[in-house]
Amino acid sequence: MRNPRLFRISAALVAVLILSTAALALPGEGEEFAPDFTLEDLRGDSVTLSDVLADGPVILDFFATWCKPCGKALPKLQKLAQEYEGKVQVITISIDDPRSRSKIAPSMRAKGVKLPVLLDSDKMVASLYRVASIPSTFLIAPDGRIAAVHKGYRDGEIRQLESELNALLAEGKSR
Repeated sequence: MRNPRLFRISAALVAVLILSTAALALPGEGEEFAPDFTLEDLRGDSVTLSDVLADGPVILDFFATWCKPCGKALPKLQKLAQEYEGKVQVITISIDDPRSRSKIAPSMRAKGVKLPVLLDSDKMVASLYRVASIPSTFLIAPDGRIAAVHKGYRDGEIRQLESELNALLAEGKSR
């Protein structure tokens, strides 16, 4: 290969993809576990999924500022977060490219959304979660198990997610 640095970067990316696929093929019958990650938020602070899961279930929502269905889903996720405050953390992950970073906070404010926003401009975490369309929403149990996945957005989607969240919370109480 002409460029040894490019070769090393390519090899590292292939290794990450292989390992991330292995991370999702997990113990248990048909259960998948959420790959751990660390991303920066809009203020530049690092957020690690496993740290957030220590406080209870997490809803991860992958979105972009240009995505119209995302724009409909985000205010409903904000409302869900307020209704379940202290019981679940709702975290959004922007897959906007770096040139659009300055649009993220104003876009969220315009929608009345105050949820934490993590930045995944290189889409590495989206790749770990096999996000092929947005919005993509993951309900993750405190043990890291992916309890539910929603691809896209349709009316009634948040009610379904809320039902799945209630089942997860009830499951936690019975343990």
